[in-house]
Amino acid sequence: MMGRCLAGLLLAVALPLRIAAPADDVADFYRGKRINLVVGYGTGGGYDLSARMLGRFMGDHIPGKPTIIAQNMPGAGSRGAANCLNSLPYSSEDQ
Repeated sequence: MMGRCLAGLLLAVALPLRIAAPADDVADFYRGKRINLVVGYGTGGGYDLSARMLGRFMGDHIPGKPTIIAQNMPGAGSRGAANCLNSLPYSSEDQ
């Protein structure tokens, strides 16, 4: 019985230490980078203001605190923004 309690205690202490390690890798990845928040509508509209407000505070909640910039791509009912996102190459090495 005492062995089980000790094993449980060790697991309870070691598990958070193991889970916290990947957060450092994520913080290193995002530190000093810029995230473009693509908005499919024009500047000054409701979606633009919401995206800018979200971008202002969202960076504080991502490890590494990257800079988040709203990028407007109006036209064709946001199809231009969707096509732009679809054409981007997928790579974790891009900045």
